[in-house]
Amino acid sequence: MFRAPILFVSLLVTSVGLADTTKGHIRPLPEELLEQPVTLSCGVTIIENAERFNGKIVHREISDQDREVLNNVCANVVSHYNSFAVAHHMGEPQAISSFHWNVSLLPVARNYRCLNDTKFRFYARSIKEGNIPIDGYTDSDLWLNDHYGLSFSTSDRHSRSITAPENFKTVFAHEIFHAVSWFFGMSNNTEKTAEDFTAQLGYGR
Repeated sequence: MFRAPILFVSLLVTSVGLADTTKGHIRPLPEELLEQPVTLSCGVTIIENAERFNGKIVHREISDQDREVLNNVCANVVSHYNSFAVAHHMGEPQAISSFHWNVSLLPVARNYRCLNDTKFRFYARSIKEGNIPIDGYTDSDLWLNDHYGLSFSTSDRHSRSITAPENFKTVFAHEIFHAVSWFFGMSNNTEKTAEDFTAQLGYGR
């Protein structure tokens, strides 16, 4: 008669133990990586895609339609980057074709391993920058310390909200702008500058 409670406790301990081992582990875990990473024409590779699906958060491959949207936004960013950077005194024109970076697409949620999971995956970010809800994040520390460029952007593009698809483009373009700036060591890589850039591209702030 005591088997069910013992099993419940055992599963609970296992779950807690897994979360403890991933605290602060910001990079995708092996099981979270896409089986087929999506390399866009701009030099960005999508290595992870978690989405809300039927009330759950699941890891899924990128659809052809989403691949086209991502490719168009990213190509737009890199094709306009140099002219914007020079006009805003960020630095000299760069050989954009050499740019390469990784991106994880995650739901804007506090669930385990999502964009606002500040208890575990983004614990270090919350300590450094405060526990503020975000819909995108470019981790310059990974690039500077480990030479592993990695950005995170919302995957909430299928939400019922009418603004979801456009917000998805805005955030993605914003994070790629930061990524290009870090990659080439450009100055004035601020939130306001990134917002000015996405607004100039027509994606809003």
